[in-house]
Amino acid sequence: MKIPAMYSSASCPILIIGCARSGTTWLGQILARGEALRVTIEDPFIFPLVDEAVLFWERRKELVERLISIYRQQICLAGSSIYVDKSHQNIWLTESLDEAFPSARYIAIERMPHAAIASMMRHSGVQRHFINWRRYPLPNRHLGIRQDDAPHYDALPPSIKCAFRWQSHHERLTELQRKLGNRLHLVRYEHLVEDTETEMERLAAFVGRPLGSAMVERAPLGKWRDAFSMQQVTRIDEAIAAREGSAPMASNSW
Repeated sequence: MKIPAMYSSASCPILIIGCARSGTTWLGQILARGEALRVTIEDPFIFPLVDEAVLFWERRKELVERLISIYRQQICLAGSSIYVDKSHQNIWLTESLDEAFPSARYIAIERMPHAAIASMMRHSGVQRHFINWRRYPLPNRHLGIRQDDAPHYDALPPSIKCAFRWQSHHERLTELQRKLGNRLHLVRYEHLVEDTETEMERLAAFVGRPLGSAMVERAPLGKWRDAFSMQQVTRIDEAIAAREGSAPMASNSW
């Protein structure tokens, strides 16, 4: 893949996006070992700001302006290197970020739903958002909560809450593939595990910089099966299928 010169400029950031527990941190670690790249991974000033801008979309304009200011500082600090940030929630802010960085590029990673959901269920940070969902305005695309979910949301099993979140991100990635074109590079988590060399070559071609090896131990791809009964798998599949093809949430929740 040949990237136009305007996109490979050091003044254009690369942002790693995706659903929680889908391999975004792994991608950040891979790029952090590359040449002429300045990488931040869940930076303590950036990551909470992105989270807040995504969850409290009524205050998004003010929060994104602060985020853009920090990104501009980071780009200056990067010098001739390309600045890369891993704050996966930026998946919901691409339109706002594009206004400041119209040539920004995005690397998204998607993981098969059952494995991502099993990992989300074990992660305290992910579960905290589900517990605190009433604090955030609805609809909430980041958590996959629609207005009509509210009356029964607390009673849903954790696996179904995670399934709604995964499906909302899957829907958003499909949307961004159309909107961003060749500014978005999509990595399949399972492909990166099983065919690492090929995927690394594709990733390096998109970034425009040499990358080191992946060098990260990954759990077996089928390990998620230990987390669910067949009945739970069926319910997850049904929950995702019920969401697919239905009307997307209102755009003011992006």
